[in-house]
Amino acid sequence: MKKINRRDFMKTAGSLALIGVAQSNSAFTSPRQVSEQRKRRVVVFFEPSFPTEDGMSIEKQTLQQAMEGWDVLFMSVDELKTQLKMSEPDVIVNPYGSAFPKEAFNSLSTYLKAGGNWVNLGGVPFSVPVVRKNGGWRKEVRQTAYHKK
Repeated sequence: MKKINRRDFMKTAGSLALIGVAQSNSAFTSPRQVSEQRKRRVVVFFEPSFPTEDGMSIEKQTLQQAMEGWDVLFMSVDELKTQLKMSEPDVIVNPYGSAFPKEAFNSLSTYLKAGGNWVNLGGVPFSVPVVRKNGGWRKEVRQTAYHKK
């Protein structure tokens, strides 16, 4: 009997879950299916040197290709803080697993409390706050305070 690699199983199960959510959620409707409606607006949080936690490093080009045909806007931490509300996205994608930008938490939380959609690629959403320090990024201790709010 062949042993199943737990990590491979979790990646596959996670991918299948995301596909299931995407197919059932109108925010993820294929652009071909919404030809008469506006394109779905997706905001992807993206900072080139931002650390990943409990996920995998995904190149910007890979994310662009995966969302081809949708109205995709890549936003930095500063843009999330100042422009998120104006962009009115259907969904926000965090490709950094459990890591999230602590300084943009209030904007993200306001968006989600107003009924916004969130896709977290790996890990537990809002469990590892990341702060700017000396021109770089520093992960804080894993915690539950943010994802329980």
